[in-house]
Amino acid sequence: MTAGEWTLIIVALINTGGAIICALVGRKNQAPVHESSISRRIVARKDLKRETRFFIYLALICFALFFVQKAIRSPQTDIRITYPQDQALVDRIEIVQGTSRNISGGHQMWLVIFSKDVGKFYSQENPILAGSNGMWSKKCYIGSDQDAGRDFELMVVLADPIANLGFLAYLEESESAGRWPGMSRLPESAQIYAKVRIIRR
Repeated sequence: MTAGEWTLIIVALINTGGAIICALVGRKNQAPVHESSISRRIVARKDLKRETRFFIYLALICFALFFVQKAIRSPQTDIRITYPQDQALVDRIEIVQGTSRNISGGHQMWLVIFSKDVGKFYSQENPILAGSNGMWSKKCYIGSDQDAGRDFELMVVLADPIANLGFLAYLEESESAGRWPGMSRLPESAQIYAKVRIIRR
């Protein structure tokens, strides 16, 4: 569950606890007619204190559950490109380097070049393979020999199993046709985690 969902649950529990307290105190304040007003006030104070303690304990338990859930939920995914840097001049063929951590099972990283001139995404062959320390490097082809001086975006895209199939299908079709026309958009559910702007030499 997300933090927002837990927050809604906590609010609902606290509101429910408050309603229960109000109902119990209201019912117990309806003391018999023969009791003196002083006795009724004493009973009401005792009931209020007891039900207030119950409400406080309930709120503390809810907040404790919220923070425990927040502490044990999955660590955040982090992917970075360490080379080349943003705004760097690059050759047509570069060895891109980066780091990654907390990649969910079944997900894979893809190195993708986006050409601003043609508005297409060009995924590099095969997913990125990171080492046990999370560091990775991959050969990357950036444009053609005629693209000197042009801007590109170099990005790392995290793909779930469905998005992986989209990348693989594009590569298979391109290899069969002997040309790589690029993708007009990334596969659905693919997420860009790192991106730098680069300029071809």
